[in-house]
Amino acid sequence: GKSTSLLPNESLGIKGLNPEETFIINVSGKPLPARGSNVMYPLGIKPSEGGRHVIAKNPEQIATIIAYISEHRLDIKNIVLDDLGYVMGFDVLDNAKRKGYDKWVDTAVDFMSIINALNNARPDLYAFCLFHTEEGKDGKTKIKTSGAMIDNTIYLDGLFTVNVEASITKKDGESVFGFYVRPDEFTTRKSPAGMLEKDY
Repeated sequence: GKSTSLLPNESLGIKGLNPEETFIINVSGKPLPARGSNVMYPLGIKPSEGGRHVIAKNPEQIATIIAYISEHRLDIKNIVLDDLGYVMGFDVLDNAKRKGYDKWVDTAVDFMSIINALNNARPDLYAFCLFHTEEGKDGKTKIKTSGAMIDNTIYLDGLFTVNVEASITKKDGESVFGFYVRPDEFTTRKSPAGMLEKDY
């Protein structure tokens, strides 16, 4: 899946990102899906002490980590937010007993603080934001969101320069992992012209 593609895995033919230059913000807290990932990305080491993997679901905390990495960790070239959509889902569940529309406003505003932190990061820090997808009202596959506030106010998929879709297909009985990168009428995939040559 999406997370697997970030980590080196020779048996799957996946090069992955260089662990020495990559920082992972693990929103759900689940173990990373590759053998040796706890060595490549050990938990329990603060970013200020050279750590490259934290578990965080609070939007303010995530935005603070992004800003810290951008300003103080010049050794980090890639920041991965896996699975960023869970930030919204966890926020909705944490506030499920609150009544009224304000909780949806808070969820949207809190989530946008992360997007703003990414937009304000240094130019050579690449962000990989992983999401699950869902079918939108127009029938297109889009980023899965929680509540209608974000969908009705902004076009979340449009805030990213590159949108690719992870996929697993079968070839000769074997699973083949890949990404669809070309836009079509059924998805919100996109990439700058000439950036990605093949569709899958």
